[in-house]
Amino acid sequence: MKEVFLLFIVFLFCAIYKIIDSFFALYRCEKFKKQYIEYVEISYQVEKNKDDKNMSDKENSLWEIIEENKVEIIKLFNKAGFENYEVPVTVPTGFNHVTHRNVDLYENMTKLISIGELSIPVLIRQTFINAIGVYKYRIRESLNPLYWIDVILFLPQKTLTYLKLNIGKHGEIITRICNTVYWILSVFYVIFRLYYLYANNMVH
Repeated sequence: MKEVFLLFIVFLFCAIYKIIDSFFALYRCEKFKKQYIEYVEISYQVEKNKDDKNMSDKENSLWEIIEENKVEIIKLFNKAGFENYEVPVTVPTGFNHVTHRNVDLYENMTKLISIGELSIPVLIRQTFINAIGVYKYRIRESLNPLYWIDVILFLPQKTLTYLKLNIGKHGEIITRICNTVYWILSVFYVIFRLYYLYANNMVH
């Protein structure tokens, strides 16, 4: 039964890796969220009171932290399944004129730009909250034995999803075919192994 033991070790390693990876991502997300919300709040205060040098210095310090870690923040969003996108914004140009354009949401996270009744910071904060929820769910998922049974039963489907392969409009059919072939081969393998063990016992 070496194969069963080896399979157990592999899935144990995967479970430990997923828990550690999700814990670290969760910790980093919560840390950046706290810094980001503080930056936004202070930025609005500085906008109202531009003579406050201490507040201005703190705003610049937080801005540098966010900008320095922007690449990691975007990776954390993407890893949680929240891809970047463009949003329509309205920007004042002076003399009671405004201009409308689309801007990259993640790349402009430190800009307090209005989007109708919302602003970029509102959408970024929401993305932080959603990403934190995803990482918490993944930790719970990793501790659930039923999740790993589901992974074993639908391994081809999980693999295709993880690899994000572009298999076109027939993706669902291809996934079902892969799962069916996998199940058939698995059944044949189990039968073969049982027959092999039985034959060995008969010989001895």
